[in-house]
Amino acid sequence: MNKYTFICNAYKDHMQLALNLPSLRRVYPDERIVIITDGDPALEYADFAARYKCELIRGERLYSLECGSQITQRMIDTYLESSGDYLVKFDTDTHFFRPLASEPPGTASGCIWGSYGFRYLQGGCRLFSRSCAEQIDRSGILKGNRYKDITAWCPPTAEEEYKDLGQVSDDFIVRDVLLTLGIELTDYPEIFSAGYIKRWRLMDIQTLTRVLNTDKRYAITHPWKLDDVKWALALKPLLVNTFASDATWQDTIANLPQ
Repeated sequence: MNKYTFICNAYKDHMQLALNLPSLRRVYPDERIVIITDGDPALEYADFAARYKCELIRGERLYSLECGSQITQRMIDTYLESSGDYLVKFDTDTHFFRPLASEPPGTASGCIWGSYGFRYLQGGCRLFSRSCAEQIDRSGILKGNRYKDITAWCPPTAEEEYKDLGQVSDDFIVRDVLLTLGIELTDYPEIFSAGYIKRWRLMDIQTLTRVLNTDKRYAITHPWKLDDVKWALALKPLLVNTFASDATWQDTIANLPQ
């Protein structure tokens, strides 16, 4: 029986997945990996699934506001239909360096971001135990219309942003679910996600050093975007040269989509 089930949603980012999926399969050669295409018909996903021994689910587009929490419920359903002690939700720009050395410290764990009463598990990589996923599923909280109302999950300062995007935030929906059900958010020291700072060129040196993770302090870091890797190769040769002997850089460059 697998210990982990890794699940990601992919939409118009098959090249991004091509950059980071090899690192996951290298670190976890036998665990269950599921790629859910969120309404994206690109044929490349089938090639990835075959090459890296992943399950492929051709799902309909559920990230839009009118779908509410359906995208999160679909992930829970996909996990619970098979075995595995932990659901690991990861983004296509999440990079894997080594196996997790310690057990998840809580039933819902990951890299905690936010402050002033709005703390949440950053969605680059977060883990639910099976009991946690089952509790969420039994509650039915994701199955109704609650999260079709943007005010139910979105911080007021971000409402206009998400209305303009026309999509939900799985991170913020999960935050409200855990808060409502009284499930504690637990920081996982082996995972680092840079949160709302999405681009390397905008990060301070400390944050970027954590993401690049050359000392393997973290098992998993986020984000590793294709455009940022290309930026580093083209415009920041000193950055690349500093880490040129690192196996992660070598693997990343070797798998760089053209």
